[in-house]
Amino acid sequence: GMLLVNLLLRASHVALRHSSASRRSRQSAAQNAHTIAMEQSAQQARSLQRCLLSTMMGRRLCRNFDWALSSLDSNGMEDDVSSHVNKLTELERNMFVRGVEA
Repeated sequence: GMLLVNLLLRASHVALRHSSASRRSRQSAAQNAHTIAMEQSAQQARSLQRCLLSTMMGRRLCRNFDWALSSLDSNGMEDDVSSHVNKLTELERNMFVRGVEA
């Protein structure tokens, strides 16, 4: 998800930079529409980014934290958390591993 957001933001940034360079000359209606579409795309990408971050910081993060804490029982024996870990994204997996190491 975040890779898609970054791609959208970079693409809209490049398109807006290109359109601002062409603004020096008279801009057509199609170029204006394209500029507006790129600005809207950037706004939607930022909205998606906020949504993804709030999702990550919500229940899913808490559940990941709980699994990391419960992966070691009181005797130092590891519980089988492989089914949980297999469902995680790479970012979540890294967070899980660091939580267990802490």
